Amino acid sequence: MSYRIPSRERPVDTLSGGQKTIAAAGSEAILASSTSCLGVLITAKPANTGNVFLGWDNSVSSTGGTYGKILAAGEDIWIPIDDPSKIWVDVSVNGEGVDFFILKETQTD
Repeated sequence: MSYRIPSRERPVDTLSGGQKTIAAAGSEAILASSTSCLGVLITAKPANTGNVFLGWDNSVSSTGGTYGKILAAGEDIWIPIDDPSKIWVDVSVNGEGVDFFILKETQTD
């Protein structure tokens, strides 16, 4: 899947990332620590056997809470957001999770 990332007058050249593994299904967690960003690319780990649930608060849950997006193994989503700590993650199978990239704008001040 391809994503159109909006062009900007200032360069975008800082990319960081990581993995988020949820030890126990139903134990939602924040995707990453707080940092300023342009957006986050989140990919459900290809080896997952269950679903990943993404949401905007700690009510995201694999056990019947609310969620904004469900990802199957290998699926991804680009979320234009200013802080990855605003994204919550849960899984339906213990020990599964996501990989993510955080796109940051170069600071020229």
